[in-house]
Amino acid sequence: MTVESTSRSGPIASAMTRAAATPSKRLAESLGGWMTWAAGLALLASLISRLSVEWSINPQYSYGWGAVALAGYLFWLRWETQPGAGEATRFQALAATLSGLLLASLLPVSLLHEANPDWRLMSWAHAAIVAGLWLLGMWRLGGSRWVAHFGFPILFLLIAVPWPTKMEEWFVQALMRLVARVTTEAINWFGVPAVQRGNVIDVPSGSIGVSEACSGLRSFQGTLMAALFFGELNRFKAWRRVFLVLFGVCLALALNTFRTFSLSWIHIKFGPAALGRWHDPAGFIVLLMAFLGIGATAMMLKKRSSSPGEKTTPPTLPAWSRGPCYPSAKVGIAVVAVVIAVECSVEMWFRLGEKFLQPRPLWSVEWPEAGPGFRFEELDESTLAMLRCNQARTGVWKRPNGSEWTIFWLRWEPGRTATQLALTHRPEVCLPAAGLTQKGDHGLIHLDTGSLSLPFKTYLFDYRGRPMHVFFCVWESLIAPGETPEMEVDFTRKGRLKAVLDRRRHQGQQILELVIVGPQTPEQAISEVRRELPGFIKPMAPGEHSKSM
Repeated sequence: MTVESTSRSGPIASAMTRAAATPSKRLAESLGGWMTWAAGLALLASLISRLSVEWSINPQYSYGWGAVALAGYLFWLRWETQPGAGEATRFQALAATLSGLLLASLLPVSLLHEANPDWRLMSWAHAAIVAGLWLLGMWRLGGSRWVAHFGFPILFLLIAVPWPTKMEEWFVQALMRLVARVTTEAINWFGVPAVQRGNVIDVPSGSIGVSEACSGLRSFQGTLMAALFFGELNRFKAWRRVFLVLFGVCLALALNTFRTFSLSWIHIKFGPAALGRWHDPAGFIVLLMAFLGIGATAMMLKKRSSSPGEKTTPPTLPAWSRGPCYPSAKVGIAVVAVVIAVECSVEMWFRLGEKFLQPRPLWSVEWPEAGPGFRFEELDESTLAMLRCNQARTGVWKRPNGSEWTIFWLRWEPGRTATQLALTHRPEVCLPAAGLTQKGDHGLIHLDTGSLSLPFKTYLFDYRGRPMHVFFCVWESLIAPGETPEMEVDFTRKGRLKAVLDRRRHQGQQILELVIVGPQTPEQAISEVRRELPGFIKPMAPGEHSKSM
């Protein structure tokens, strides 16, 4: 008899089989089920632990926790309507081999992810391992029917994995420029002169920057998540799901453009202070409107799909269908043990290695407050909330030769987010978002401060038709044995692997960024920085950082 037999003997045979089962066999099956789900949850917890770092510090992915909750809800709904479990005897050896390979790859991926929390490739590798093991688990429990039935809720969680960096940067920049262009045209249409400059809109009341938070990426991702969720919730056919996703994308772009225009109009009519008060509430309103719009559209599609002969939900599980075929409890225990062993091994690897790391010389900025026109500038609250640095200060002044200097000094104490936050705010990422165009990357130079040599990446940007020179230094608090204090932090793939071998993670970091407008050539800018840098870099004794602000 097949697993979906509808013969009259089906329920009777099933009842007789259950009655014949001994208590010890039922206990073994129950324990196997519990340990199977414990293994799946342990794998999921290991992934969430890594991804939650990005969810907590990057506003673009703050919806990650919501994606986990929605995926769990969709899985529960699928469980309520599970089909009869099919035979999973085919390809069992292949499935077992793939499961073993995925479990074996969990350790190196976790090591790389722990040392490089900003490396999106490792986020996707970790997510692929967990999703693959869950799908193979569904195969073991119910065959190909269960893989097809539960595949969507399992893969739905991938929407919370951060995009690859290059792809995200390109998409964000394109969205920001599009939103700025449409908003500029709308402001001009209402009779207010406005000029677009990259991602910045110049209006009579000042300049309005279309930042990453205003680009629409977050609303785009949130709307995409809502469209996929409602499509699955209503069990739409493929073409209805595609339509819902495309509608959500258009709705997100339209709502975010309206939001940017509204905030710009508030800036024009009531000033920058009013803009700051409305910025975040407007973002939440847009997300809510997008979610409601997708929900209303899904309801309309559901009414249209409720025609005779078309079912929107599968039938519930018949009482006589065979349930999941749980493996021995030993399998679940082994998977849980592997996950725990991986997490403990990662922690021990780095903790034991951190004892051999050597502290780098400490330094801070001695601000030239007596210089002509010197002033401190405060970073706005939204920027500080995004950076989450322990110390941040910005100084601006004009030198006697006419060049304009701006210095940014940021510092992070050792912690899980220190490396990631320091690396996600680099000149080639942040300055184009402020409307500047990068003209060149002049590589690495070392500048002597008198007591040590600092490595600087040098860039050239266009600032309203004038050359703007940027010097960017990342300084970690610890170095591996054999490294010199002057070595640059290596963010290449080779450098990321070396961070694992050196057992270096969560290092405290500080950033010094010099922005100079005035010199016409990079050589002139470098010469000026060489002369001035020793005057405002101050060596510090250990423990002095806490007193520097």
